[in-house]
Parts: sequence; structure tokens; C-alpha cells
Amino acid sequence: MKVYTLRLNTLLFLASFMTILCLISHYHQLTASERCPRSMESRSVGGPVTTVNDNQNDCRHYFSKFVSQAWEDTSLNLRELENIQMALRMREGEDCECEGGFYGPLKTNVKYRRDKELEKLEKESQDQREPLVMCPAMSPIAYLGSGMTVEPLESVRLKGLSIVDIPTMQGNKEIRLEFISLKGLGVLRVDLPEKYGANVGMSGQNSNQLKIFTAMNISETNNLLKHIIYTSKVYDIDARDVIEVRYRGFSINLQIHIRREPFPRLFDTREDEGINKKVTVITKTFMRYDAVNAMVQSVHKYYPNMTIIVADDSEHIEKIPGNNVKHFIMPFAEGWFAGRNLALSQVRTPYFFILDDDMMFTKNTKLEKLVEILEDPNLKIDIASTRVEKEEGDRKSVV
Repeated sequence: MKVYTLRLNTLLFLASFMTILCLISHYHQLTASERCPRSMESRSVGGPVTTVNDNQNDCRHYFSKFVSQAWEDTSLNLRELENIQMALRMREGEDCECEGGFYGPLKTNVKYRRDKELEKLEKESQDQREPLVMCPAMSPIAYLGSGMTVEPLESVRLKGLSIVDIPTMQGNKEIRLEFISLKGLGVLRVDLPEKYGANVGMSGQNSNQLKIFTAMNISETNNLLKHIIYTSKVYDIDARDVIEVRYRGFSINLQIHIRREPFPRLFDTREDEGINKKVTVITKTFMRYDAVNAMVQSVHKYYPNMTIIVADDSEHIEKIPGNNVKHFIMPFAEGWFAGRNLALSQVRTPYFFILDDDMMFTKNTKLEKLVEILEDPNLKIDIASTRVEKEEGDRKSVV
């Protein structure tokens, strides 16, 4: 097993090494003008034409850009990308006479964290979606009881819909189906394949009431039902339409969830940066600078690098000292709710901790425990709180 592992690691190393050689080989085969975007002739508005000298054959601008494109166009694994990044960093110290910015080095660690954050978000979104629930035919119609979702003003196929025949109805060969949008939030149509054109009659295309007539057998009709499209026509970020399907005296209701997927908010948090990149402390103050200054000092005593956002609508503004303090000035007496909304709008971390300006952190204040609870996938909790204990005077401590 050890020999096999050694050989596998050796193969991975050789594959990474060959990838770097291929990239460098391609880079050195380019002309100077291809390697460096600044080595080509450039024109300034109203100015003369200038050409950069040919001694920039080793310019790393194009090489870094080429590797950045390789990140997007190839399926290199993380080890290969880290080797490429190392090669770029070795070139950083070299002198380059090119003007303008430098495209690299390739930040593989940032993209890796971003991908992990997106993967986590997609998993949470998947857990919150309604499952596809198939309802077998207790009547002649089989359908999906839930799980069909469509973006506002977009289209979706009516999945899982099929019909069966029963012995008492075999004498009537014509099949009639009717689809009605009961809430009128969308329209229905059939993307009719050409092979069915002469055998299918329809009315109400692109309306909220669609009728289909056909003499085809059950199997061909079920294939036709796969081409029925629902299109949302009313913009609503969270609504539900009901499609009633009628067939031979029976009817069922299809539930369609019209939902606008929220735009993902991804945060670049590194494990080695700890709690400071995950939590922001926010507060609202009004003409109580002694209190808010004491609060800031207590937070930074136990979390020196934590960002604190203060919304201030005092009449006579004073500076709030401290590192990583963002002091936002508001119109006089704007109000408690407006101030907290302003502070919350400036948060750039996954979590925030909100407290009054007369509260203080103590040695028993452990934000790490709160984050641990919030990030537990088995609990699925959105809000965690602490206990507040009153000290001497009007001060309160967060425990």
C-alpha cells in the first residue's frame, strides 16, 4: 500500500510538472509583442506612437494572464495550480520595465475558498427547496404534487404528467385534456413536435386555458404531455400558481412555485484569520460618548482586530477612538431603528453581533461559541443570543 501511494504521488507530481513545462514552453514560443501587452505599439490621444524595447522577452504580464485563463479553461487540480502559483511568485522579484499593472500571481487559495463558500451556499439552497413529490394515478392522471419551481417571467415544463386509461373508457378513442391557470399568474403552451402536427388539435396556445384534442394512443399522448410549457407572466419573487388538469371527468391540481432565487452573498473567510473575519460588532449611539467609548475598548480588549460599526445621530459629534472602528454620522436625532439599519447595511462579514452602546464585553463573552452554533449544519439556527448581566451603575455586561 505504501509503494502504491508513493507511485501515485510521483505520478501526480510529474503531471503537475509537465503542466508547468507546457505552459512555460508555450510562453517562450511567443513573440515579445504577444508576451507583453505593453510591448506592442501604443497610441495616446493626440500623442506620438511609441514602441517598447525588445529586452522585455521575459516579461511576466502575459505569462500570468495566460495562466489565469488556464484556470478558467482547464480542469487543473489544486496541487497543479499551486505549483503554477509558486512559479509565478518566483518571477515576481524580477525587474520589468513594462508600464501598467501586473496580472498575477494567480490566487488559487482565494478561488478555492470562494468555491467552497459557493458549494456550501448551494447545499443550503438545495436543502430548502421543495422535494419533487410524484403522485401515482389514483385517478387516470399521474402528476407531481410539489417541487416544480420557476423564476419570475421564465418558463418550465410540466414534469411528471401522464394519463392512464381504464376499461370503462376504452370505447371513447378521442382524448381531451384541459389545462387552466387558476390564479392567472402564467400562460400555457405546447411545443408541438412536427411528427404530432397532423394528429393533435389545440386551442388556447399562450393563454391561461389550454385545450388539447387527439386520437393518438395513450403512450404517444404521454410523450406529447412532456412538451407542455408553463410561462410566468406576473413578476413576483414568491408566489404560487395552480394548474388544474381535466381529463374524462377527473381533475387534479399542479402546484407551481414562482420564486426569485436570492443573489448569493459570498464571503472570503480564511480559517487562520479566526473570528475577526466572520463577525462584525454594530451599535447605535446618541449623545453617550462615554458609554460607546467604553464599549469599544471592552470589545477590543478581548477581540483586538474586530471591526466595530457605530451609527451616530448625536447633535455635537465627537471622534470615537480605536482601531477598526467605522463611525457613521447621521442627521441629528434620526432614530434608533434608522441607525441600526445603517450600521447593518455596512456589514461585510457573514455574521454580525448587535448590542447597545452601554453594554460591555467581559472575559466570559465568547463570540466563537455563537458562531459554532450558527455554523452547525445539524441545528440550522439563524439567530443566537447571549445573556446580559447588570453591573454596578447602569453598565451591562454581555455573557
